Amino acid sequence: MKRHLRKVLLFLALGLVTTLALAWLLAMLVDVQLGRESQGSAFVDDEQWSVTRWDRAGAIQIKSTRIKGLNWSPQQAAGAPDTRTSGDQVTA
Repeated sequence: MKRHLRKVLLFLALGLVTTLALAWLLAMLVDVQLGRESQGSAFVDDEQWSVTRWDRAGAIQIKSTRIKGLNWSPQQAAGAPDTRTSGDQVTA
């Protein structure tokens, strides 16, 4: 009984080591950003949110960015003017 248990544990350990080595190798060698890219963005108050997703066989990479206080944002354009001089001002 102990002999069979040792064999099972040995195969489980070898499987774990093989899986981790393969996952590490793929993570180092595969560039996910060469895969299909999709993007989306939205304005929320004075912030712009954008999400970019790259898909490749067996891997996904997602990048989310938020930019606060945008110049010429929709909220700034729709609100009251808060600049003292005329011209192409970011506060217009």
